[in-house]
Amino acid sequence: MNPPYTPEDEAGLARSLGIDYVHIPVDWSNAAGQLCGFLATDLVLIVPFLRALPRVAPEFRTGLIVYTIVMVYSGLLAIYYLFIHRPTRMFGS
Repeated sequence: MNPPYTPEDEAGLARSLGIDYVHIPVDWSNAAGQLCGFLATDLVLIVPFLRALPRVAPEFRTGLIVYTIVMVYSGLLAIYYLFIHRPTRMFGS
């Protein structure tokens, strides 16, 4: 048996992974980096997902459609805030 999982273990894990939110400054540049990462992931995955739609098994089709819609929405949101929305856009603000 594994020993019980304690809150102290969770705090140690969070610190080891660099998820100590107290020390991360609240700044647009932190969000912009994550949005760039989400956009890159969406751009890489959207083509294989769209190609898989016609040949996916029927029991997985609904999940694939929902996930594809979420990826398209995520990509459009990232594009809007990174390139269109004046206060947050990366270039030419």
